[in-house]
Amino acid sequence: MAGLRETFEGFQSDLVKIKRSLALPTALPRFLRNPLTVPKAEEEIHRLLDTRADRFLELARTEIYERPDSLYLKLLRHARCEFSDLQRQVHRQGLEETLVELAKEGVYFTSDEFKRKGKG
Repeated sequence: MAGLRETFEGFQSDLVKIKRSLALPTALPRFLRNPLTVPKAEEEIHRLLDTRADRFLELARTEIYERPDSLYLKLLRHARCEFSDLQRQVHRQGLEETLVELAKEGVYFTSDEFKRKGKG
């Protein structure tokens, strides 16, 4: 069963690569018509920084708290951190400080652990 799963995941990965390759010829002319300027890049960077905490919370909600099989969910639950707790902390202390506090509580994987346990 594990071999079938690996084959399926590899097939999915290949399909994503093919889809991206096919999208390039249509995206390139649009990109060349609207080149990225320094002011546009700075504006986008500021926009992304301004919305970073909210984007992180949305990602945590959909990819961790709504996925019962998430390895991060198990760590967060062990630390007694529900989504509302995470949300409150991020809004109170900021994203970086919240992540530091979670790491102190053991909510992290080393790169080797992550590789062994898989994404999640």
